[in-house]
Amino acid sequence: MDREREWENRWKESENRTRI
Repeated sequence: MDREREWENRWKESENRTRI
């Protein structure tokens, strides 16, 4: 259903954590 939204959420969280 909304798999893309979940993926974007994970990607954004990952970027925030791996932001150098």
